[in-house]
Amino acid sequence: MYTERGKFYAGIARVAYKTDAVIIDSGIKTGLEPFAIRKEVKLIGVCPGKKVKFPKTNLLSREPFELS
Repeated sequence: MYTERGKFYAGIARVAYKTDAVIIDSGIKTGLEPFAIRKEVKLIGVCPGKKVKFPKTNLLSREPFELS
């Protein structure tokens, strides 16, 4: 059902859920977000402010370093 990376992210979210851990991420769309949301795991995104692009209302295209 998932790709290898998806299985890896699902495993991280599962372990974080079982241990009540907080996941610290880059804040840029990595693919981990849906799994953390599904398991209701706390996810904190930390990244340099000048490397990030803030989301726009136009959902037709995404920038490479846009926050999720």
